[in-house]
Amino acid sequence: MKNKLLTLGNAISISLIIIVNLFFLFYLKYSSHNLSFIDFRFVLIGNLINTAFSFLIILGIFILFFKSVSVSLSIFYLLTGLLNLFLLMVVILTFLNIPSQEYYLLSLSFMQVLIIIAFGLFQLTQLFFILIVWLKILKIEKLIYLRALVNSIFTAMGLLIFALIFINTKSINRKGATLGNNKPSIAVVLGAAVWSDNKPSPSLAFRVDKAAELHKEGIVNKIQLTGGSAPGELSEAEVSLNHILKKGISRDNIWIEKNTTSTIEQVRFVKKELIQKKQFNSVVIISDIYHLQRVKEICNFYNVKADLAASNLNLRTDKIIFYQLRECTALLLFWLFAL
Repeated sequence: MKNKLLTLGNAISISLIIIVNLFFLFYLKYSSHNLSFIDFRFVLIGNLINTAFSFLIILGIFILFFKSVSVSLSIFYLLTGLLNLFLLMVVILTFLNIPSQEYYLLSLSFMQVLIIIAFGLFQLTQLFFILIVWLKILKIEKLIYLRALVNSIFTAMGLLIFALIFINTKSINRKGATLGNNKPSIAVVLGAAVWSDNKPSPSLAFRVDKAAELHKEGIVNKIQLTGGSAPGELSEAEVSLNHILKKGISRDNIWIEKNTTSTIEQVRFVKKELIQKKQFNSVVIISDIYHLQRVKEICNFYNVKADLAASNLNLRTDKIIFYQLRECTALLLFWLFAL
């Protein structure tokens, strides 16, 4: 493809498309949670990453213009078009009732997998675009497209490593709640797996045990159990209820919610039902320590002020590695796309 010098018009038009693309992404992130731009906060890590990627493209485009570097305009416009195409695919997959919800892969519906793939293609294309632009600036022309592709993959891996470091370096109290001066009046137990015969998994049991502990210590007055169910079994909340009643907690002090199926839905429930409707001034959210950093980021996204308490669950090294890898992937997906 023939290279041409970027004109000012080219630089401006590509930059405007990138800006529109960024706002389109923000719209998808917030509208999928029934939030408006009033709820938007630029300083959140995910929003900063999204903005930084777009800024790198725009900055690079203008550097190429001022340095009079020849580029393939057709490739540049193709990449900007693909960015918007992949986001449009997300819209179509989100709003069309494609009959695939009954198929599951790794606890995700087939539709969710398709949305993750579309967002993933968007992100790889954006990284590829950034690297093409900056390799041009650095005058690295040999095998430029292959270099950009390989380095896009390495950059994505670097983001995963950053997320892994993040969940391991931020301080969460291992023994109890990160409580402030205002005593929470309700503890929210996030749901976890239920095993055969409607028995709580160790993860769920230890979360419930932590809620009972905080209640007995007078730190919380009420306990909210959350979590839906798979077909043919009790909900996570009902299994949690059976477990906590054995700990001597009065049924009058326990509430259950049986519809949420994800951490995001449970944080949304906390905001709408406990904070907005029932006017709880503060809550403490209980989960496993490897999970709490993502919980905190989701709370920040929803502008939910909550204290966090880690359960006393101890895992084998192989389990710790597995759960941390899963969490850093989930955290990165949430940062980038609010999934």
